Amino acid sequence: SSPLLTRTRSCLGCHAGDATNFLPGSLGRSVYPDKSGRSLRSIDDYRRSGHHIPLHDRYGGWFVSGNHGAMRHMGNAIASREGGKITIDREQFANLEKLDRFFSTEAYPAPGSDIAALLVFDHQVTMHHRLVEAAYRARQSLFDSKLDPKETDVSKLSKGRSTDEFLEGRDKVVDYLLFRDETPIPKVSCAPAFRRAFATNRIADSRKRSLKDLRLDGRIFENRCSYMIYSPTFDQFPPMLKGAIYARIHEILTSPKPVEGFD
Repeated sequence: SSPLLTRTRSCLGCHAGDATNFLPGSLGRSVYPDKSGRSLRSIDDYRRSGHHIPLHDRYGGWFVSGNHGAMRHMGNAIASREGGKITIDREQFANLEKLDRFFSTEAYPAPGSDIAALLVFDHQVTMHHRLVEAAYRARQSLFDSKLDPKETDVSKLSKGRSTDEFLEGRDKVVDYLLFRDETPIPKVSCAPAFRRAFATNRIADSRKRSLKDLRLDGRIFENRCSYMIYSPTFDQFPPMLKGAIYARIHEILTSPKPVEGFD
């Protein structure tokens, strides 16, 4: 007889929990790891990923390589509990060029875990969370309002909860696309191999500018709109949601006065 195939739901215990607003998504948490790799703090204290999280609180439980100057993170270190207080040494393994002091790196594609790549990863993980959440909200609002999925007129949504849910999803996407509340970063290094790979599918305008142009000094990117606007997830949005996002971005960019949070 054929084997019985079943779908496990155990993955969603973490990958559809509070860190992803209870929707399916990727994780990039920062923890206080002990020697076994488990966190010394409860799950409620795990830090979420994202470009809005201070670097001081990122990368606990991760290997990190590359130069980041005087800034410190939680990577490369084991936490300890002393007198009921949890501590982690952010200084000992800062600004590492390679990770070979921890293990042999010969079997890996690269000898390090580049900090520039991790900064991009942080942004991308949370950006994808926002995109997924907005898509769920929009499709539910269209369904509750008994509208065709191809409808584009936001004013046709049922007043009240449907409209509010839709607009909240839109605003979360726009805020993150335009890097609202991005934490400042110091000048950091970038592995040439990552820079080349990341730019492989860059889309440039007539002035050769791209949303994938890395700055890595003060902020991650040179231009203040996420390259994730070109992602398949965004491209497959309901037309109403995509149009509302474009309209809001245009409103912010063309406002005669700076819009709060985007100035």
